[in-house]
Amino acid sequence: MHCPTDTSRGIHTVTDGSIAAVNSKFKAAVEARKAAQRAADEARKRAAADEEDLIPEAVYSETEEDSELDRFINGLDVVEAYNKWSGKPKARPRPGQTESIKVSCPDPSHPDKNPSAWLNRKKNLWTCGGCEKGGDVYDIAAFHFGLPNYKSGGDFHKLRRLMAEDYGYSFATIPGVKEPIAYIPEKKTVVVDTDSDDVPEENIATVSDIMDDDSFYEEDELIFPTLDWRDITPPQTFMDAYMAATTRDDVAEEYHFFNGLLALGFAIGRDVTLFDSMPVYSNLFVCLVGHTGDGKSRSFRHLQTLLKICFPYKPEEDYPKGVKIIKGTASAESLIMNFDKPVMDPVNPKRIADRAGVRGLIEFNELSSLTGRASRMGSVLKPTLLEFYDADDEIGSSAVTSGEKKAVDAFGSAFTTTQPDSIKDLADKNDGTNGFLNRWIFASGKEKLRIPIGGAIIDIRSSIPYLQAVRSWCGRTHKTIEWDEDAAERFTDFYHKVIHPTMKKDKTGMMARSDLLMKKLILLFCANEMADTATLDIVNRVIKMYPYLISSFGIPAEKISRPSSPRGDLKEDICKYAERFTKRKGAITIRDINRAIGKKYDPPEITKMISGLVDVGVLEIEEPPRKRVGRPTVKYVYVA
Repeated sequence: MHCPTDTSRGIHTVTDGSIAAVNSKFKAAVEARKAAQRAADEARKRAAADEEDLIPEAVYSETEEDSELDRFINGLDVVEAYNKWSGKPKARPRPGQTESIKVSCPDPSHPDKNPSAWLNRKKNLWTCGGCEKGGDVYDIAAFHFGLPNYKSGGDFHKLRRLMAEDYGYSFATIPGVKEPIAYIPEKKTVVVDTDSDDVPEENIATVSDIMDDDSFYEEDELIFPTLDWRDITPPQTFMDAYMAATTRDDVAEEYHFFNGLLALGFAIGRDVTLFDSMPVYSNLFVCLVGHTGDGKSRSFRHLQTLLKICFPYKPEEDYPKGVKIIKGTASAESLIMNFDKPVMDPVNPKRIADRAGVRGLIEFNELSSLTGRASRMGSVLKPTLLEFYDADDEIGSSAVTSGEKKAVDAFGSAFTTTQPDSIKDLADKNDGTNGFLNRWIFASGKEKLRIPIGGAIIDIRSSIPYLQAVRSWCGRTHKTIEWDEDAAERFTDFYHKVIHPTMKKDKTGMMARSDLLMKKLILLFCANEMADTATLDIVNRVIKMYPYLISSFGIPAEKISRPSSPRGDLKEDICKYAERFTKRKGAITIRDINRAIGKKYDPPEITKMISGLVDVGVLEIEEPPRKRVGRPTVKYVYVA
């Protein structure tokens, strides 16, 4: 059957005959490419055989990981590849449809506003009748990764690796082995049926369930949950570009993911909110959880670099849009002062005409430094941080020495890190229920294969235009993201069937604000795609994160709620006695502590614990008096 051609409107309509001609031409091109590839491989083999190899080649046989990688590459579906890498509107085949799946041409040089391409699942190929091009999943991926000439030279193997890495594979170079060894991505998380229309209460997974689940530990080693960010991050967006740039290193990919969300939040600040009874803002409190050397601080440096390039803070501006990096502050007054930006009257420079809102990233190197300072007697640091999280219009405090301080229209996100074993010693059980810890995202992920020498070169420049585009999308006036009808219905249904029952069933208090966190993530996903409306697709992708969020909250809840240990009892006894002694007499010595609790513990353990408490800021060493003969006695002051 022939379709008419409307030449007056410049529309090119393809007939069945032209489609057959294109298919025939395409098949010939594919065969020619395969023949050229075989010839190139043979030429490389002959050249390699002629060269003298100065390093003895290691004996290497194909591993199960390599076989799995081959199966993965060869098993990629053309529809899946198109949706992941083309950047065009997604292909939506009908149930059972394998041929003539109409899409826009995956070639970025062909806008193809009136879709003229087809996907064929049987042959795993695509054909465009508009530009008369075609190819397979490799060609679609080559467009995405910027390797148009992968069919010649050494770019074919590079493309193959990039495709696999985009699905979570990692590679290690072994001396004497020419091809890098592939490592299969592993996934382990708590299962929540987020797509079910009816979730019985007994099937709802909570933080308490995680703590009681033996699979949460493996030989007493904590298993960190993982997040399949590739399944929820659309191509040609900031998050896609940022993750593609950063996940080449050996750091848990979840660290980079939540750092990227922090950057998105700063791009929109208070300029964009999600509609709700109270406006939802995009700021986050992120705590990266992992062992020493896992790369928590390394991942944060990439975020700092990105913010300094895209949104540098310029204090000379009356209304700065840059991001101010604020190192951990010791008091609420100091924190508020960092967010206070008076705007002076140009006529009367001594008069404050207005106060500008400041966007600030509050950085605490360790969770211990935050909880230690916030727990000091009389400190209002915790309540002040809660006001920043809730994005109150005006945040203030008053002190006898410094008077009243206030920050207007402040936008503050927070970043810190911790080791799992440190949480029990540094967090109070009440923190989970009093609204402090349950405002944090405890982001963790599976440790990747370490790169022992050199490391991966991270270049975040490719993500900068996307982040700047998000800033431009905000516009000059405030933007409120509305919900479309399907999205609102889906979130409401999920809230009543999963989120709310989870919050009621959970006894730790860690999930008390999970509904607000989900809304913040929906807003950030909208910003990532520069979508003026929260769509059903966006809500569904955020819902896919819910099992990971439950698992991540389970880490601090489990650590805080574990039965007390001898080490924990020793810490508690030292702190109680030191606090009472400090209030009555002042600084305390190790001898005083030994006299009080030495019968229960060995003196070397007491000394070791005191040293640890000094390191985390619970105890401070008192400065010895000057001009005193003899060796001064070391004394400690309880400050936490």
